[in-house]
Amino acid sequence: MRKAKLIFGFLFLLSGFVMICVCGWMLYRNEHDSQAAAESVLCDLPKLKEEIDAQKGNPDNVLYQRYLLGEAYVPPDSADVADEFVIPMDGYAYIGYLTFPTLGLELPVLDGWDMVRLRKAPCRYYGSAETQDLVIAAHNYRSSFGQLQRLQIGDEVLFTNAAGIVHRYLVGETEILQPTAVEEMIASDWALSLYTCTYSGTARLTIRCAEQETPVSEVA
Repeated sequence: MRKAKLIFGFLFLLSGFVMICVCGWMLYRNEHDSQAAAESVLCDLPKLKEEIDAQKGNPDNVLYQRYLLGEAYVPPDSADVADEFVIPMDGYAYIGYLTFPTLGLELPVLDGWDMVRLRKAPCRYYGSAETQDLVIAAHNYRSSFGQLQRLQIGDEVLFTNAAGIVHRYLVGETEILQPTAVEEMIASDWALSLYTCTYSGTARLTIRCAEQETPVSEVA
């Protein structure tokens, strides 16, 4: 009986040690990936901003021209005007970048998502800024969406899309959703939703934002 207790105690301690090692490895891996993502932002964001600034004066940028001219805009006869404008760069396509004034944080946003792109930068999960249903996902890296929990109701969030159009938002609500709540994530009445994993990985921290009107003079 005593021998069985000793064996059980040893196995219990061993399992605890293994769990600690696994948690330690996960924390190390998360921090390593966070640092790599931060370095990628430092490299990619300035180049992306330059490309976006160049697009503002591009007569072929029909999305920007349509935004400036409003109802006066007349598209070329053969133009297939898309609601999303992307900038290809280093083998990736970017839809713009996010600015969090209260966090002192700016992040590029990739078009589409998968595990490779999520390790690099936030990704468009669903929708568009033009259709006011944009959902952006990212890992909870310390250098990225791990800071979302610091946002307060009323904080401003800016999204500058690849056509050079600035969309202004105010944080309106914070939600915790289950990973399976896909419909609840994308079928909301909010113009912008930002989400990431909670630190436990069992749920999704979601920041809902309402769009504010941006004067055309600021964009032009």
